Amino acid sequence: MVDESRASPGSILEVLLQSFKSGEGTQRLLNHLDADVLWLRSPFLHFNPVYELTISCNFSSDGQSGGYMHDGGIFYLKANIISFEFFKYWKLTNILYPNSLDEDSLCTTIMQSEDVKALGFRVKLVNSTYFGGFCQLNKDMLREAYTIHANCCNDLRSKVHDMRIVLDDWIRFRNRVSGDNASDKMALRWPQKCLR
Repeated sequence: MVDESRASPGSILEVLLQSFKSGEGTQRLLNHLDADVLWLRSPFLHFNPVYELTISCNFSSDGQSGGYMHDGGIFYLKANIISFEFFKYWKLTNILYPNSLDEDSLCTTIMQSEDVKALGFRVKLVNSTYFGGFCQLNKDMLREAYTIHANCCNDLRSKVHDMRIVLDDWIRFRNRVSGDNASDKMALRWPQKCLR
């Protein structure tokens, strides 16, 4: 579900839907989307149904108070009783510790909680090279990434602005790859307004 500010003309939802039209094998994934992730390629070859959860986690640091784990914007969840119990546990921790930023992040919860292991909740972390975000950039993102999450960006206008630049760069990159300039490197023009 998205609210009116995310679904109006020129919004983040419009950019997201446009990314599905420009992605490789992504059109069929429209029924499985969150709103601030651009899907450049179909990610399913990286998901293993043996695990209850396959997730991308990004790390960022403000240089002063340490680092933070951010959800990478994509996860694959196996529907079973173990997953159900884990999400009951996660919701309970959010109720018990409502002001904890750590509990807002699914990545932080699964990395720091011994209870996750006790539940038998099996987690596979996928390489952030393939499931990147604004928190953790790499110069070959367009060449390697399956999804790019506009994380580390709280302002909706900044998020839409930078996601449009990513999408424009993706379309330019695809045109280069299909032409004679496949080996040319493209410099990242983003994030501009979403500061890491």
